[in-house]
Amino acid sequence: MRYVLFILLGALSIVLPGSVFSFINIGGIIPDVLLITALCIVFLEKSSSGILYAGIVGIVYDILFSPFIGMNALAYVLVAAIAYALLRGMNKVKPIFIGVFGFGSYIAKELILAVVVTATGTGFDFFYMLARYILPGALVAAALMYPAYYLIRILYIRNWMTPTKSLYDDFLK
Repeated sequence: MRYVLFILLGALSIVLPGSVFSFINIGGIIPDVLLITALCIVFLEKSSSGILYAGIVGIVYDILFSPFIGMNALAYVLVAAIAYALLRGMNKVKPIFIGVFGFGSYIAKELILAVVVTATGTGFDFFYMLARYILPGALVAAALMYPAYYLIRILYIRNWMTPTKSLYDDFLK
């Protein structure tokens, strides 16, 4: 059941931003469901499953929607790895960290993508992108981290997704 739910979450992470949210956006801001889901998995499992999820779903997303295969996947994997490294030593995660990680991870992902885009020789105005898309997108990611985290947490509590480690016991109390 765990792998079926990972596949369903991955499909939703690809289909929603790539098709549905591109038509239903607010001011050009599209919620980054893939990043939010990968971070929730890292938060709940405290294992490298979130990194693997970000890599596989990121590659599929790049194949379907990106002109450069691997560009988004690289950013998602790096951000999930950074979140995993920061969360690995924490015994108890405070609720404020969920939003802070969502905000910071979105900005980190966009900074990584900006470096990659600059390396390809494409010109863009970074400060315009920062003010117009990145900061509002980071606020949306921080706000959506909470409902996504608690919905995915319900899947773990009901044993639909059994974690690979038993380090998530602090969430069940």
